[in-house]
Amino acid sequence: MPSRTHMIQVLFHSLEAHRITYCVLHSYQGLPEHIPSDVDMAVDRAGFAKLHRVLGDLESSGYRAVQQLNYQVNAYYFVLVWFDSTGMSSAAIDFISEHRRGGLKLQSGEQLVANRMRKGGFWIPKPEVEFSYLLLKKTLKGFVGSHQAARLKELVAALGEDRATEIANGIVSKRQAAQLVNACGEGRMQEQLSVGPFRLWWTVLRRDPANPLRQACADLRRMYRRWRQPTGLSIAILGPDGTGKSTLVEGLTCALVPFFRRSRTFHWRPRFLWPGRGTQPSTDPHGKMARGQCRSIVHLIALLFDYWAGYLFVLRPLVAQTGLVLFDRYYYDLCVDPRRYQYGGPLALARACSRLVPAPDLLVVLTAPAETIVQRKQELEAPEIDRQLKAYCDTSKRHSRSLVLNAAVRPEEVLDEAVRIVMDMLSKRMRERHHGARSSE
Repeated sequence: MPSRTHMIQVLFHSLEAHRITYCVLHSYQGLPEHIPSDVDMAVDRAGFAKLHRVLGDLESSGYRAVQQLNYQVNAYYFVLVWFDSTGMSSAAIDFISEHRRGGLKLQSGEQLVANRMRKGGFWIPKPEVEFSYLLLKKTLKGFVGSHQAARLKELVAALGEDRATEIANGIVSKRQAAQLVNACGEGRMQEQLSVGPFRLWWTVLRRDPANPLRQACADLRRMYRRWRQPTGLSIAILGPDGTGKSTLVEGLTCALVPFFRRSRTFHWRPRFLWPGRGTQPSTDPHGKMARGQCRSIVHLIALLFDYWAGYLFVLRPLVAQTGLVLFDRYYYDLCVDPRRYQYGGPLALARACSRLVPAPDLLVVLTAPAETIVQRKQELEAPEIDRQLKAYCDTSKRHSRSLVLNAAVRPEEVLDEAVRIVMDMLSKRMRERHHGARSSE
């Protein structure tokens, strides 16, 4: 039966089988039974190029990688998912072959795995490396949690203050090193971190002035690739009133939290231009008169500008930063139900313009028998709902990535099916884009 413990065991076994030199950098005390929110691991450069084999072994055991975030040069954050009798579960593994923070290269993978130590069925760093890694990471973050603070205190006790100060002196000045080690040993590390990031950055810069420039140049390629192949996702949900679009949007926002760094919901259009107009929900979608033909065409052109401006300045940057974008209705609604949007222009023109609108990554159409929808909402008559259902299904056929879900069942069942489809889509996209994690430089 798939589980987090079994997943970690498969991971360690696969790393050994492929002769990958690795170590779990911290928070390993409870492994493999008790797993932290994400597992931070270091590998050497040669092992980094073979991680795709490990992902293959995990998939063969039922653990699919659905996200691969290249958040730093030579650093990948993987999210794995599996389904069991209780539903969907996920876990994250963070592999690095270089420790980079704040635009600086701090440690190589070879340094992190040097003289690693065996602990049960896996490898951990030697105390000097773990202390150096945690000190760098927490100083640059400017925050240390209680668990990491306790571990730093343990490491200072194990290394001794002299040895710990010697290690810290390789990071900051001698006086600052003594202060940091003293704070670690007394469990008050957070007090020293208030100005830590700036102090450490300046120390590294003085010792190696070209460090930030080299890392910025190395990062350009990674950033360009993330813009071209974003790890976020945009989903548009269509269907007549009463099919549960808003409920599904809320459910997906919660269910997909582990796979995206942020999320944002839109209603029909991005609202980058004229954000305050038409924000109130409609209780009588066909109650207003259609605009004249010329005015409708002007509104249509303005709508195209809003979609493209929103896409370039909001949506694309968001999905490039691993964001989840959810639309409750989309432009295609205008072609299905022009009366709702008071469109009185040529319908052929509106349909032609639909080819110019940036398409979402996934189009979800919710359907149900007209009688069921009328029982939920009495805003439209059954014949009109039947017409819209057919038009929505025709729209889905013209979209390369779409699915039609039966909304007559319980909302939980609709959500489960949608989540499975999204997981399949993410897994397929990852296989197409990446044949494994590989060094970007």
